[in-house]
Amino acid sequence: MYEMCAGQEHPGGGLVWHVMAPDGGVTLCGQPLVEAADARAAESAGNCPRCMACVAELMSAAGR
Repeated sequence: MYEMCAGQEHPGGGLVWHVMAPDGGVTLCGQPLVEAADARAAESAGNCPRCMACVAELMSAAGR
């Protein structure tokens, strides 16, 4: 199971929801999350498009 964590899309970028890699500390898109954002502050944030592309790829590979 993957965990969602709010953080900057990239350094200095806006807040998005990232998908954390199973080993933790880094997102599926490779963005290290030094400091996770408060979930309440990111309530209306979108999903990280790069993380979502990784999830789609993982789901596609699992269905083969």
